[in-house]
Amino acid sequence: MAKIDSCDVTVFSEEKVERATAFIHNGQSQAFLSLLHKVSDSRRSAIILALISEETLCVCDIANILNMSMASTSHHLRLMHKEGILGRVKEGKFMNYYLQDQEIKAFFQAQLGLVAQ
Repeated sequence: MAKIDSCDVTVFSEEKVERATAFIHNGQSQAFLSLLHKVSDSRRSAIILALISEETLCVCDIANILNMSMASTSHHLRLMHKEGILGRVKEGKFMNYYLQDQEIKAFFQAQLGLVAQ
């Protein structure tokens, strides 16, 4: 049987564990984790990228861009609107969405090397 490496102590460096735990639970780290959670789904990230590119898009255009069904697209857009990530404006029969969360917009633009607008 193969030997499995394991740790026989519960904490090796108590000070490091305490510092790392405090860092993870501070307000700034928690805000960052919350931001990452909001965009962790690749479809959500693709929606954000499309809206950074085009500012506003209707549901049918987003569905076409992402090659998703209207129902699936609408579901993601509703959730993102409910979480405050997206804003929406109805124009006639069409519901147009835009990126409302400026922190997420700035994060994506920084990662892409784009100048904030």
